[in-house]
Amino acid sequence: MAIHSEGAIRAPAPLTPTAARLAGLGVAFLACFALAPIELDRAFGLPAHPLLLHVPVVVDPILAVVSIVLA
Repeated sequence: MAIHSEGAIRAPAPLTPTAARLAGLGVAFLACFALAPIELDRAFGLPAHPLLLHVPVVVDPILAVVSIVLA
């Protein structure tokens, strides 16, 4: 907060959408490096590769079509 000559305290300006997006990307970038040493071979007792890669590739288009139909 900045104090002006009148003694009033003014709150800082909110982040612009671009600055907020860059801040989010920075947090995601740091999270990637924090999680890099983790090896995920299995999830819920199943192989992780199909769950994390193939399921979203199939489920996302299905959800998109369902959303369009319901709209």
